[in-house]
Amino acid sequence: MKVLIGPTFEENLWTNNILLSRYRQDRGITLLVEGTTVTQVTYEYNDTLINGGWDYIYMGGHEYVLSDAEVTILTDAGYGAYIHDV
Repeated sequence: MKVLIGPTFEENLWTNNILLSRYRQDRGITLLVEGTTVTQVTYEYNDTLINGGWDYIYMGGHEYVLSDAEVTILTDAGYGAYIHDV
């Protein structure tokens, strides 16, 4: 069974406070799949997700069990490093 653990990146909080500005947190990178095209979105909006006509939506930092077709699409698009055997 193949599992996708969606990509993330570290981001500083947006603040003027010197102490809080040093705090970093993980943010998810959402992968939107339409056909064989994979699009990365960092700050997605609900209308983008709902009205986009996407075949698959993978929220960054979450785990998803993949079919063989999904594995092929994501690997061909360069996201094979985020796919793991379970």
